[in-house]
Amino acid sequence: FINEIIWAYDYGGRSRDRFPWKHDNILWYAKSDSWTFNLEEIERIPYMAPGLVGPEKAARGKLPTDVWWITIVPTNSRERTGYPTQKPEKLLERIIRAASRPGDLVVDYFAGSGTTGAVAHRLGRHWILVDNNPDAIAIMHARLSALAAAKPVL
Repeated sequence: FINEIIWAYDYGGRSRDRFPWKHDNILWYAKSDSWTFNLEEIERIPYMAPGLVGPEKAARGKLPTDVWWITIVPTNSRERTGYPTQKPEKLLERIIRAASRPGDLVVDYFAGSGTTGAVAHRLGRHWILVDNNPDAIAIMHARLSALAAAKPVL
């Protein structure tokens, strides 16, 4: 076990009798004592209190902590597939950039809408997607068929 990342978002239904559940837990494991962590590939985010760090640091931004505020896929987004648990490309991009290098193999055993494969392809990674849901497979097929002709961006 390396890290637990909390993906926090703020859209969807609201409960009237408790605080709404608006996060997913992402667990990061490695199968050995060495793993890839590309610190320089991680997109920096703005400081919440930029006046406390000075102008140079504020302009550079900071590395994200283990709580990531990334919005869900909006209903009118071009990346929307209609799959109910679709993850945003920005979320998978941060994970794939941080944990792999161009040319590496990225595998998703619960691939759903195929976001992992689409992002991995765009970032120049090889990918394998697995899912046993026929709806997921149909959505992935439609989404990823267009990638066959698209060249990855390295």
